[in-house]
Amino acid sequence: GVLSAVLGGALADRLTAVDPRARLWVPAAGSLLAVPLWVGACQAESFYGSIALLLGEYIVAECWFGPTIAALYTATPKEVQGTAQGLFTVLNAVGNVMPLAIGALHHDSPLRDVMAVTVSAAYAFSGLFFLLAAEHLPPAPAPPAAATEPAPASPARTEG
Repeated sequence: GVLSAVLGGALADRLTAVDPRARLWVPAAGSLLAVPLWVGACQAESFYGSIALLLGEYIVAECWFGPTIAALYTATPKEVQGTAQGLFTVLNAVGNVMPLAIGALHHDSPLRDVMAVTVSAAYAFSGLFFLLAAEHLPPAPAPPAAATEPAPASPARTEG
């Protein structure tokens, strides 16, 4: 998770210099790329295959943290950034309760199937919401128009 958070933040910072919406495109891409890796990890026949897919899933899926915090501070006025961070922390804590909810759904279905469906659905919705949020950010400013100076007039020739 730490590697993904740092790489996601660095990539988002680099791409945001080109287009501010990239700050949310990076976590959207990470969330959407995580879906097949997570399903593969849950359904893998071997332990090592599952671990390899899970490693890939963590590298792409956890890239959301840095860009999300940066977007939060960019989108909120300084006077309410502490409140915004507090609400973000509460929502993050709610998300941390999800393993209990997933366990409660595990009555008649194999746990790996329940986890594959619920977690991949959460990743898909997360990616969708990051994309929708990015649409509310202004696009990159247009590059300044090149100043065109009129060509110097050629001196008048006199024939004679």
